[in-house]
Amino acid sequence: MQTGGLCPLPIPLGGNAESGWSAEQHARACADLRACVRTLPFAVMRLTVVAGVSVSVADYIGRNGAGLAHAPTPVFNGVGDYGFTWSAAYSDDYGTSEPVSLRSGRATASAVTSIGGKVVCLSRNTCNVLLHTTSTGAAVDSDCFVVVW
Repeated sequence: MQTGGLCPLPIPLGGNAESGWSAEQHARACADLRACVRTLPFAVMRLTVVAGVSVSVADYIGRNGAGLAHAPTPVFNGVGDYGFTWSAAYSDDYGTSEPVSLRSGRATASAVTSIGGKVVCLSRNTCNVLLHTTSTGAAVDSDCFVVVW
């Protein structure tokens, strides 16, 4: 396997350009990789809404998996208010279990600039999406994109 710099992987420990990385270089690379992972969103999803009736997840990509089988089941709480609850923990492809700890999110209405949205995290694994008109602040239903960190 090659990276962009023509560097063969796996990279052995060694300490120079010919024999591998030093322990300090390896630790720095691990810390940088962990920092990248921590800033990625937990989930990105597209919601479709039947006004005043229901909400469903149309597309889903998350750290717990990709596809609708991994998406949380949405709850229609009322006009412009949709709830989601993920499992308290998830396992990756390597069998490592990680707890879910949602902190923030963003909701953007699909192709409608007069609708604003926000995501309110209620607990470590539960959040609500709230949509409103930007002119009056009244709750409104709309298809939207949601990103949760």
